[in-house]
Amino acid sequence: MKVNKAKIGLVLSIGIILTLFTHCDALLEKTVSEIELVNVDGSVTSAKNTGGNSSGSGPSIDVTGETYFQSTVLPKIQNKCVACHAPLFENPVIAAPLSIISYTSAKTLLLDGVAQDDNAFYNKVSNRSGHTGGNLCDGSSDGVCEAVKTWWIKETGRQNSASTISGEVMAIADSGRITGWAADPNRSQDQFDIEFYINGDNNSGIFIGSIFANQIGYNGGVSGNHAFSYTIPEQYKNGMSYTLYAYLINGNNYVQLSGTPRTFTLYTPSSAGMAYFQNTVRPILNNRCVQCHVISHDQFFSSLVNPKPSAGGSATNNEMVRMPLGAFNGKSHPGGNICGNINSSPCREIQEWWRRQFQ
Repeated sequence: MKVNKAKIGLVLSIGIILTLFTHCDALLEKTVSEIELVNVDGSVTSAKNTGGNSSGSGPSIDVTGETYFQSTVLPKIQNKCVACHAPLFENPVIAAPLSIISYTSAKTLLLDGVAQDDNAFYNKVSNRSGHTGGNLCDGSSDGVCEAVKTWWIKETGRQNSASTISGEVMAIADSGRITGWAADPNRSQDQFDIEFYINGDNNSGIFIGSIFANQIGYNGGVSGNHAFSYTIPEQYKNGMSYTLYAYLINGNNYVQLSGTPRTFTLYTPSSAGMAYFQNTVRPILNNRCVQCHVISHDQFFSSLVNPKPSAGGSATNNEMVRMPLGAFNGKSHPGGNICGNINSSPCREIQEWWRRQFQ
Protein backbone atom coordinates (compact mmCIF):
# COMPACT_ATOMS: atom_id res chain seq x y z
CA MET A 1 0.00 0.00 0.00
CA LYS A 2 1.44 3.40 -1.04
CA VAL A 3 1.47 6.14 1.54
CA ASN A 4 0.81 9.68 0.32
CA LYS A 5 3.52 11.48 2.29
CA ALA A 6 2.38 14.89 1.05
CA LYS A 7 -1.12 14.28 2.33
CA ILE A 8 0.17 13.12 5.72
CA GLY A 9 2.38 16.21 5.93
CA LEU A 10 -0.61 18.41 5.19
CA VAL A 11 -2.69 16.75 7.88
CA LEU A 12 0.10 17.07 10.46
CA SER A 13 0.66 20.70 9.54
CA ILE A 14 -3.03 21.49 9.91
CA GLY A 15 -3.08 19.63 13.25
CA ILE A 16 -0.20 21.75 14.53
CA ILE A 17 -1.83 24.94 13.26
CA LEU A 18 -5.15 24.06 14.89
CA THR A 19 -3.36 23.21 18.15
CA LEU A 20 -1.60 26.55 18.12
CA PHE A 21 -4.82 28.31 17.25
CA THR A 22 -6.65 26.64 20.12
CA HIS A 23 -3.89 27.68 22.55
CA CYS A 24 -3.91 31.30 21.37
CA ASP A 25 -7.67 31.29 21.30
CA ALA A 26 -7.67 30.55 25.04
CA LEU A 27 -5.38 33.51 25.73
CA LEU A 28 -6.89 36.22 23.57
CA GLU A 29 -9.70 38.49 24.76
CA LYS A 30 -13.05 37.85 23.19
CA THR A 31 -13.12 39.21 19.65
CA VAL A 32 -15.04 38.26 16.55
CA SER A 33 -13.15 37.70 13.29
CA GLU A 34 -13.40 35.43 10.27
CA ILE A 35 -10.68 32.87 9.45
CA GLU A 36 -10.20 30.33 6.70
CA LEU A 37 -9.43 26.70 7.53
CA VAL A 38 -7.99 24.44 4.80
CA ASN A 39 -9.53 21.01 4.98
CA VAL A 40 -7.64 17.75 4.24
CA ASP A 41 -9.37 17.50 0.86
CA GLY A 42 -8.19 20.97 -0.07
CA SER A 43 -11.54 22.73 0.39
CA VAL A 44 -11.79 25.97 2.37
CA THR A 45 -14.13 26.51 5.33
CA SER A 46 -14.98 29.97 6.64
CA ALA A 47 -15.41 30.07 10.43
CA LYS A 48 -16.02 32.58 13.17
CA ASN A 49 -13.27 32.99 15.77
CA THR A 50 -14.78 34.13 19.06
CA GLY A 51 -11.41 34.23 20.81
CA GLY A 52 -11.50 32.96 24.38
CA ASN A 53 -14.94 31.43 23.97
CA SER A 54 -14.03 27.78 24.01
CA SER A 55 -17.67 26.76 24.05
CA GLY A 56 -18.02 27.96 20.46
CA SER A 57 -21.28 29.75 21.33
CA GLY A 58 -20.29 33.02 19.64
CA PRO A 59 -19.90 36.45 21.22
CA SER A 60 -21.65 36.70 24.58
CA ILE A 61 -23.85 39.57 25.65
CA ASP A 62 -21.02 40.70 27.95
CA VAL A 63 -18.99 41.72 24.88
CA THR A 64 -21.81 43.95 23.65
CA GLY A 65 -22.32 45.34 27.14
CA GLU A 66 -18.63 46.11 27.66
CA THR A 67 -18.35 47.74 24.24
CA TYR A 68 -21.37 49.95 25.00
CA PHE A 69 -19.99 50.84 28.44
CA GLN A 70 -16.62 51.86 27.02
CA SER A 71 -17.99 53.75 24.01
CA THR A 72 -21.10 55.41 25.48
CA VAL A 73 -21.54 55.13 29.24
CA LEU A 74 -17.98 55.84 30.37
CA PRO A 75 -17.57 59.09 28.36
CA LYS A 76 -20.83 60.42 29.82
CA ILE A 77 -19.71 59.48 33.35
CA GLN A 78 -16.34 61.13 32.86
CA ASN A 79 -18.02 64.26 31.50
CA LYS A 80 -20.59 64.55 34.31
CA CYS A 81 -18.78 63.05 37.27
CA VAL A 82 -15.11 63.97 36.99
CA ALA A 83 -15.36 66.58 39.75
CA CYS A 84 -15.88 63.80 42.30
CA HIS A 85 -14.88 60.57 40.57
CA ALA A 86 -11.28 61.42 39.75
CA PRO A 87 -7.91 60.09 40.91
CA LEU A 88 -7.05 61.46 44.34
CA PHE A 89 -3.89 63.12 43.06
CA GLU A 90 -6.10 65.39 40.93
CA ASN A 91 -7.71 66.69 44.15
CA PRO A 92 -11.39 66.18 43.27
CA VAL A 93 -13.96 68.26 45.12
CA ILE A 94 -15.23 65.08 46.78
CA ALA A 95 -13.12 61.94 46.79
CA ALA A 96 -15.85 59.60 45.55
CA PRO A 97 -15.18 55.90 44.87
CA LEU A 98 -13.53 55.24 41.51
CA SER A 99 -15.34 51.93 40.98
CA ILE A 100 -17.68 53.38 38.36
CA ILE A 101 -14.71 54.02 36.05
CA SER A 102 -13.91 50.29 35.96
CA TYR A 103 -16.14 48.20 33.69
CA THR A 104 -16.01 45.18 36.00
CA SER A 105 -16.88 47.15 39.14
CA ALA A 106 -19.50 49.26 37.40
CA LYS A 107 -21.15 46.14 35.95
CA THR A 108 -21.37 44.63 39.45
CA LEU A 109 -23.41 47.67 40.53
CA LEU A 110 -25.51 47.56 37.36
CA LEU A 111 -26.53 43.94 37.88
CA ASP A 112 -27.36 44.50 41.56
CA GLY A 113 -31.07 45.02 41.00
CA VAL A 114 -34.15 43.86 39.11
CA ALA A 115 -34.65 46.37 36.31
CA GLN A 116 -33.01 48.90 34.03
CA ASP A 117 -34.27 51.67 36.31
CA ASP A 118 -33.95 49.76 39.59
CA ASN A 119 -30.37 48.67 40.18
CA ALA A 120 -27.52 49.89 42.38
CA PHE A 121 -25.87 51.89 39.57
CA TYR A 122 -29.04 53.58 38.31
CA ASN A 123 -30.33 54.21 41.84
CA LYS A 124 -27.10 56.06 42.64
CA VAL A 125 -26.97 58.34 39.56
CA SER A 126 -30.69 59.09 39.91
CA ASN A 127 -30.19 59.97 43.61
CA ARG A 128 -32.71 57.34 44.71
CA SER A 129 -30.16 55.79 47.06
CA GLY A 130 -28.47 59.10 47.98
CA HIS A 131 -25.92 60.68 45.68
CA THR A 132 -23.67 63.60 46.60
CA GLY A 133 -23.80 64.69 42.96
CA GLY A 134 -27.60 64.80 43.01
CA ASN A 135 -30.02 63.47 40.39
CA LEU A 136 -28.33 63.16 37.00
CA CYS A 137 -31.55 62.09 35.25
CA ASP A 138 -32.44 65.19 33.26
CA GLY A 139 -34.87 63.39 30.98
CA SER A 140 -32.76 63.82 27.85
CA SER A 141 -32.51 60.86 25.49
CA ASP A 142 -28.72 61.08 25.42
CA GLY A 143 -28.20 61.64 29.16
CA VAL A 144 -26.36 59.50 31.69
CA CYS A 145 -29.47 57.77 33.04
CA GLU A 146 -30.81 56.75 29.63
CA ALA A 147 -27.37 55.38 28.76
CA VAL A 148 -27.32 53.33 31.96
CA LYS A 149 -30.78 51.92 31.17
CA THR A 150 -29.67 50.92 27.65
CA TRP A 151 -26.50 49.38 29.08
CA TRP A 152 -28.60 47.27 31.49
CA ILE A 153 -30.62 45.91 28.54
CA LYS A 154 -27.45 45.00 26.65
CA GLU A 155 -25.93 43.24 29.65
CA THR A 156 -29.03 41.29 30.66
CA GLY A 157 -30.75 40.73 27.32
CA ARG A 158 -34.03 41.88 28.85
CA GLN A 159 -35.87 44.56 26.95
CA ASN A 160 -38.06 46.03 29.65
CA SER A 161 -37.98 46.99 33.31
CA ALA A 162 -39.40 44.51 35.77
CA SER A 163 -42.20 46.99 36.38
CA THR A 164 -43.50 50.22 34.90
CA ILE A 165 -45.79 52.20 37.16
CA SER A 166 -44.40 52.66 40.67
CA GLY A 167 -43.82 55.07 43.55
CA GLU A 168 -42.55 55.38 47.08
CA VAL A 169 -43.21 57.01 50.43
CA MET A 170 -39.70 58.12 51.29
CA ALA A 171 -40.19 59.72 54.71
CA ILE A 172 -42.63 60.88 57.36
CA ALA A 173 -41.13 63.87 59.17
CA ASP A 174 -41.83 64.57 62.83
CA SER A 175 -43.97 67.47 61.62
CA GLY A 176 -46.24 64.89 59.94
CA ARG A 177 -45.08 65.78 56.43
CA ILE A 178 -45.12 62.78 54.06
CA THR A 179 -42.76 63.00 51.06
CA GLY A 180 -42.46 60.66 48.10
CA TRP A 181 -42.93 60.22 44.37
CA ALA A 182 -45.05 58.29 41.87
CA ALA A 183 -44.56 57.86 38.11
CA ASP A 184 -44.60 55.58 35.10
CA PRO A 185 -41.28 55.58 33.19
CA ASN A 186 -43.11 54.51 30.03
CA ARG A 187 -45.53 57.43 30.36
CA SER A 188 -43.37 60.15 31.89
CA GLN A 189 -45.87 62.85 30.95
CA ASP A 190 -48.58 61.28 33.14
CA GLN A 191 -49.08 62.33 36.75
CA PHE A 192 -51.10 60.46 39.34
CA ASP A 193 -53.32 60.98 42.37
CA ILE A 194 -52.06 59.56 45.67
CA GLU A 195 -54.46 58.47 48.43
CA PHE A 196 -53.58 57.93 52.10
CA TYR A 197 -55.18 55.59 54.63
CA ILE A 198 -54.61 55.00 58.36
CA ASN A 199 -54.56 51.61 60.13
CA GLY A 200 -55.65 49.61 57.09
CA ASP A 201 -55.51 49.35 53.32
CA ASN A 202 -57.78 51.11 50.83
CA ASN A 203 -60.58 48.69 51.71
CA SER A 204 -60.38 48.63 55.50
CA GLY A 205 -58.42 51.74 56.53
CA ILE A 206 -59.48 55.30 57.36
CA PHE A 207 -59.11 57.63 54.39
CA ILE A 208 -57.22 60.76 55.51
CA GLY A 209 -56.66 62.62 52.24
CA SER A 210 -55.07 62.71 48.80
CA ILE A 211 -52.53 64.71 46.82
CA PHE A 212 -51.49 65.01 43.17
CA ALA A 213 -47.92 63.81 42.47
CA ASN A 214 -46.91 66.77 40.30
CA GLN A 215 -44.44 68.65 42.47
CA ILE A 216 -40.77 69.43 41.89
CA GLY A 217 -38.53 67.06 43.84
CA TYR A 218 -37.18 63.55 43.66
CA ASN A 219 -38.99 61.93 40.73
CA GLY A 220 -37.80 58.32 40.80
CA GLY A 221 -35.50 59.02 37.87
CA VAL A 222 -38.46 59.68 35.54
CA SER A 223 -38.38 62.95 33.62
CA GLY A 224 -40.89 65.55 34.76
CA ASN A 225 -42.38 66.56 38.10
CA HIS A 226 -43.61 63.50 40.01
CA ALA A 227 -42.94 64.31 43.67
CA PHE A 228 -45.59 64.78 46.35
CA SER A 229 -45.81 66.21 49.84
CA TYR A 230 -48.76 65.77 52.21
CA THR A 231 -49.18 66.60 55.90
CA ILE A 232 -50.95 64.12 58.18
CA PRO A 233 -53.98 65.70 59.92
CA GLU A 234 -53.45 67.08 63.43
CA GLN A 235 -55.70 64.53 65.16
CA TYR A 236 -53.11 61.84 64.44
CA LYS A 237 -50.30 63.81 66.14
CA ASN A 238 -51.26 62.72 69.64
CA GLY A 239 -48.37 60.50 70.71
CA MET A 240 -50.18 57.32 69.65
CA SER A 241 -48.89 54.80 67.10
CA TYR A 242 -50.58 54.59 63.67
CA THR A 243 -49.87 52.79 60.40
CA LEU A 244 -49.91 54.60 57.07
CA TYR A 245 -50.89 53.07 53.71
CA ALA A 246 -50.43 55.00 50.46
CA TYR A 247 -51.68 54.21 46.94
CA LEU A 248 -51.14 55.51 43.42
CA ILE A 249 -54.44 55.69 41.54
CA ASN A 250 -54.16 54.41 37.96
CA GLY A 251 -57.65 54.41 36.51
CA ASN A 252 -59.57 51.93 38.66
CA ASN A 253 -56.40 50.29 39.98
CA TYR A 254 -54.78 50.99 43.35
CA VAL A 255 -51.00 50.52 43.30
CA GLN A 256 -49.56 50.41 46.82
CA LEU A 257 -46.46 52.57 47.16
CA SER A 258 -43.26 51.02 48.44
CA GLY A 259 -42.30 52.23 51.90
CA THR A 260 -45.82 51.43 53.14
CA PRO A 261 -47.35 50.25 55.35
CA ARG A 262 -45.27 52.45 57.66
CA THR A 263 -45.78 52.95 61.39
CA PHE A 264 -45.44 56.44 62.85
CA THR A 265 -45.89 58.30 66.13
CA LEU A 266 -46.28 62.08 65.99
CA TYR A 267 -46.71 64.94 68.44
CA THR A 268 -48.32 68.33 67.96
CA PRO A 269 -46.19 71.19 69.31
CA SER A 270 -47.99 72.55 72.36
CA SER A 271 -48.73 76.27 72.67
CA ALA A 272 -46.68 76.43 75.87
CA GLY A 273 -43.71 74.70 74.25
CA MET A 274 -43.89 76.83 71.11
CA ALA A 275 -44.05 80.07 73.13
CA TYR A 276 -41.05 79.08 75.26
CA PHE A 277 -39.01 78.17 72.17
CA GLN A 278 -39.78 81.47 70.44
CA ASN A 279 -39.24 83.70 73.49
CA THR A 280 -36.34 81.95 75.25
CA VAL A 281 -34.64 79.15 73.29
CA ARG A 282 -34.57 80.77 69.87
CA PRO A 283 -32.74 83.97 70.93
CA ILE A 284 -30.03 81.85 72.60
CA LEU A 285 -29.62 79.65 69.53
CA ASN A 286 -29.54 82.71 67.26
CA ASN A 287 -26.64 83.98 69.33
CA ARG A 288 -24.74 80.69 69.64
CA CYS A 289 -25.58 78.48 66.65
CA VAL A 290 -26.54 80.58 63.64
CA GLN A 291 -23.13 80.07 62.00
CA CYS A 292 -23.98 76.42 61.31
CA HIS A 293 -27.76 76.09 61.70
CA VAL A 294 -30.90 77.65 60.30
CA ILE A 295 -32.87 78.32 63.47
CA SER A 296 -36.21 76.68 62.74
CA HIS A 297 -38.76 75.36 65.22
CA ASP A 298 -39.71 72.42 62.96
CA GLN A 299 -36.09 71.36 62.52
CA PHE A 300 -35.20 71.52 66.20
CA PHE A 301 -38.53 70.02 67.30
CA SER A 302 -37.52 66.88 65.37
CA SER A 303 -34.37 66.70 67.51
CA LEU A 304 -36.38 67.33 70.68
CA VAL A 305 -38.55 64.25 70.00
CA ASN A 306 -35.62 61.97 69.12
CA PRO A 307 -36.16 59.57 70.77
CA LYS A 308 -39.86 60.12 71.21
CA PRO A 309 -41.23 60.17 74.78
CA SER A 310 -43.00 56.90 74.01
CA ALA A 311 -39.59 55.36 73.19
CA GLY A 312 -37.66 56.61 76.23
CA GLY A 313 -37.07 60.23 75.35
CA SER A 314 -36.82 62.63 78.30
CA ALA A 315 -35.72 66.17 79.14
CA THR A 316 -32.14 64.96 79.56
CA ASN A 317 -32.16 62.20 76.94
CA ASN A 318 -32.91 63.61 73.52
CA GLU A 319 -30.86 64.69 70.53
CA MET A 320 -31.62 68.38 71.06
CA VAL A 321 -30.06 68.51 74.53
CA ARG A 322 -27.28 65.97 73.98
CA MET A 323 -25.75 67.29 70.75
CA PRO A 324 -24.72 70.64 72.34
CA LEU A 325 -22.80 68.53 74.88
CA GLY A 326 -20.67 67.16 72.03
CA ALA A 327 -22.33 63.98 70.73
CA PHE A 328 -25.50 61.89 70.53
CA ASN A 329 -25.82 58.20 69.62
CA GLY A 330 -22.31 58.08 68.17
CA LYS A 331 -22.78 61.24 66.08
CA SER A 332 -20.43 64.09 66.95
CA HIS A 333 -21.42 67.74 67.16
CA PRO A 334 -19.15 69.77 64.83
CA GLY A 335 -19.44 72.71 67.21
CA GLY A 336 -18.19 70.64 70.13
CA ASN A 337 -19.48 71.00 73.69
CA ILE A 338 -21.12 74.40 73.92
CA CYS A 339 -22.98 73.76 77.18
CA GLY A 340 -20.14 72.68 79.43
CA ASN A 341 -22.54 70.54 81.45
CA ILE A 342 -26.15 69.55 80.97
CA ASN A 343 -27.49 72.11 83.47
CA SER A 344 -25.75 75.09 81.84
CA SER A 345 -27.09 77.23 79.00
CA PRO A 346 -28.32 76.43 76.39
CA CYS A 347 -28.86 72.85 77.62
CA ARG A 348 -30.71 74.17 80.67
CA GLU A 349 -33.23 76.03 78.51
CA ILE A 350 -33.61 73.07 76.13
CA GLN A 351 -34.58 70.86 79.08
CA GLU A 352 -37.21 73.37 80.11
CA TRP A 353 -38.53 73.47 76.52
CA TRP A 354 -38.97 69.67 76.60
CA ARG A 355 -40.86 69.84 79.93
CA ARG A 356 -43.23 72.56 78.73
CA GLN A 357 -43.88 70.55 75.57
CA PHE A 358 -44.53 67.14 77.13
CA GLN A 359 -45.36 67.59 80.84
